Amino acid sequence: MIDRNLFEALAPKLAGRPVLIRWQAPYLTNFVGYAMNQNGKAIIDIDPNLIDEETYRVFLHECAHIKFHFALLSGQNEAHKAPKSETLNYYGQVLHDQNPIETEADKQVEKWKEYGEENAWKFFYQGKGIDLCLKALCYYPFPIPGPWDRWHS
Repeated sequence: MIDRNLFEALAPKLAGRPVLIRWQAPYLTNFVGYAMNQNGKAIIDIDPNLIDEETYRVFLHECAHIKFHFALLSGQNEAHKAPKSETLNYYGQVLHDQNPIETEADKQVEKWKEYGEENAWKFFYQGKGIDLCLKALCYYPFPIPGPWDRWHS
């Protein structure tokens, strides 16, 4: 079982703003995660019944949506999401049928996962598995925000 405190500590760093994580199934049927902008507050719902590996991937994916697409995420705008039944192929790979918003989020997930996996060994004495990847991501080299980042918010 992954330490949920790690998700809550890491989310603002990955997303670039404060994030409330709610461990509940998203209100949309067949969704495992959902990022939203409720009156300027970033909220991520994650289905608490997921296995650790999928929880990790969904968490990173939804943080990427907050990071890149926060202005597009409102309670009314659900077009960017893919239902669970269309999300994974046989090998567990994410499929989003060329939706540019999903593709951008997926690319960021891969960068974060790669960094976490490559640097998890530095924390071997502090846990195991995905917890180590989350701890490594706390040290991800985030760029200093600048005016070039305004189009993402």
